[in-house]
Amino acid sequence: MFAAVESLAIAGYRACRATGRRIPDDIKIIGFSNLEMADLLDPPLTTIRQPAYAIGREEATILFQGLMKNRAILTSQSQELKSELVVRAFTGG
Repeated sequence: MFAAVESLAIAGYRACRATGRRIPDDIKIIGFSNLEMADLLDPPLTTIRQPAYAIGREEATILFQGLMKNRAILTSQSQELKSELVVRAFTGG
């Protein structure tokens, strides 16, 4: 299961517990935003960590450049920032 937000990852853990499914034997769960307690879950949750600060900084730069030059911000403007897969114990098996 790929959980786009922390609450869905936790809901996935609860659903597995309620239905007798075992993580990672029966199902694997991966979260998207590297919640602080990911390594405290049992088993620890593998997550994808995004560079949130860098994303905000780049977005602000594009916005302010457009405002200072009094020009429209084009939807075709883009920049790729690398995310990181934080592999924890449960993805094995």
